[in-house]
Amino acid sequence: MHQFSRLRLVTFDVTETLLTFRVPPAEKYADVGAQFGVIVDPNVISANFKKHWRYMSTSHPNFGQRTGLGWEKWWKLLVNKTFQDTVQGNAYNVSIFDTIGDHLIELYKTCECWKTVEGAEELLNHFNKLRVPLGIISNYDERLETVLEAMDLHHHFQFIITSYCAGFEKPDSRIFRLALCQLGNGSIKPNEALHVGNMPEIDYLGAVKAGWNAALVHQNPKKVTEHYHGVDPELVFETLKDFESYITHLHK
Repeated sequence: MHQFSRLRLVTFDVTETLLTFRVPPAEKYADVGAQFGVIVDPNVISANFKKHWRYMSTSHPNFGQRTGLGWEKWWKLLVNKTFQDTVQGNAYNVSIFDTIGDHLIELYKTCECWKTVEGAEELLNHFNKLRVPLGIISNYDERLETVLEAMDLHHHFQFIITSYCAGFEKPDSRIFRLALCQLGNGSIKPNEALHVGNMPEIDYLGAVKAGWNAALVHQNPKKVTEHYHGVDPELVFETLKDFESYITHLHK
């Protein structure tokens, strides 16, 4: 039996774990572009975004924190490169892409871009009733607290750690160690903590490597366990509701 019945801390990833996008980002980018007179194909935006995300994440890791670029310039540069590649051959003033970037940065702080994953509120309330302290460990920039407030989830958590503010990203064990220091004067042991996320390598295996318990919420559990032999099939759940049922059963 897993040690989930003796937990002193549960942390969550955010993107695609507790929150998801109302519309695919490429569609939102295309919509915002159109507002400023830049007409683009969402499919082309999507491909270019992925390409430049990989480039920016390698050149300026952790949203520009590592190189001193800063997260706002990081995002503006990503948006700029994405749009410039998408509108090749069309004469646009480059400054319009900066304006689009500024607009998107603000927009992604709001509920216009985000929605709560089904079952998230119920799961968080369940842990609140069990009096298990909750926290966030997310590879994200400084906007995350604002996003969680906008989505009315912030009050569930006793701390929120972003990779940008911490200075290191999951799966780095240091970000999990930092979380343990947030409560109980550092008395919480790794095996008394649980991290819940949607990414096998970053969330599940990162937490396990740090000595934590881990659970994965993924729409294709079979695929995950076939590809990642270090992931316990019992701890991969298709939905947050399935995970809540598992926790409820443990505490009966």
